[in-house]
Amino acid sequence: MKVLNYAFLVFIGLCLLSTSKKNINSETLEDPIIGVWELVKIQYNFPDGTNKENKFYRCYDKARSIYRANGTLDHISPKIYNNTGECNFDVESYWKGTWKKIDDNRYSRKKLEDKYADTTEVYFFLNKGNTLKILRNYKDAGIIFNSNDAPISEYVTLNRIE
Repeated sequence: MKVLNYAFLVFIGLCLLSTSKKNINSETLEDPIIGVWELVKIQYNFPDGTNKENKFYRCYDKARSIYRANGTLDHISPKIYNNTGECNFDVESYWKGTWKKIDDNRYSRKKLEDKYADTTEVYFFLNKGNTLKILRNYKDAGIIFNSNDAPISEYVTLNRIE
C-alpha cells in the first residue's frame, strides 16, 4: 500500500510539473514579441529618401527592451557617466510602458508618463523570430521636429537574447 501511495504521489507531482512547464512555455510562445531584446542599431529615414545609421556610444550595447506576456514593457538604456566614462544606470536609464498587439505586424507601445500619443508601430520578425525591426513614424507618434531636414521615421533593430 505504501508503494502504491508513493507511486501515486510521484505521478501527481510529475503531472503538476509538466503542467507548470507547459504554462511557462505557452506564455513565452504566446506572442513573438515576448522576451528580452538587445538594441543593435537605429536608422533614421529622411523626407528625401536617404537614411542615416545612428552611431552608438559604448553603453548602448547594454540597452534592453523587455516585453512581458502581461502587456508591460521595461526599457533600460544606460548613459555614460561623465566623470569616469563608465556606463551609468540612473533613474533616466529606465522607463516603463505597455504594449498591445493590433494585428500580425502591428503593435502599439506606450511609454508611461510620456507626452507622446500611443504609437502604432510596425514590427518585423526576422531570423526565425530572433531579430526584430520596428518602424516608427514620427508624425504618427506626435514627435515634431523644428527642422526641414529632420527625420520622418526610424527603424530600430533588436536581437532576442532571452
